[in-house]
Amino acid sequence: MNFCQAKSYIEKRARRELGFIKSDEIVFYMENGLEKNNKIKSNGDS
Repeated sequence: MNFCQAKSYIEKRARRELGFIKSDEIVFYMENGLEKNNKIKSNGDS
């Protein structure tokens, strides 16, 4: 493994396991319970 491959590997692990992002990135987090939340909101509106 050369230096570039090692750097890429470390970056991928840091992103996946530690949530690292670059300073110019925009991150969107999705919650697993979105369908449940939508049902709760629609039931509360009626």
